[in-house]
Amino acid sequence: MFDEAKIRTAVASIIEAIGENPQREGLADTPKRVAEMYAELFMGINIDPKEELSVIFGKRFKANQLRIVSNVM
Repeated sequence: MFDEAKIRTAVASIIEAIGENPQREGLADTPKRVAEMYAELFMGINIDPKEELSVIFGKRFKANQLRIVSNVM
C-alpha cells in the first residue's frame, strides 16, 4: 500500500531537519512532488513479474529458460 500522506509528512520533516522551512517559496510543493515521484517510481512494486512476462513469453515460460525477443521497436 502506498501512503502518499506519510511520504509528504516525511519529506517535510526532512526539509525541517536540514534547517529549511518547508513552507517557504520554492519548497512548499516539494513534499507533494517527491510523493508523486515515489508513486511513479514504485508503481510496479506489487506486480508479479511472472504475470507481466506471460504476456511476452506465454504461460509456459520458466525462469531457467533462455528467451530471445527481437523486433521490439
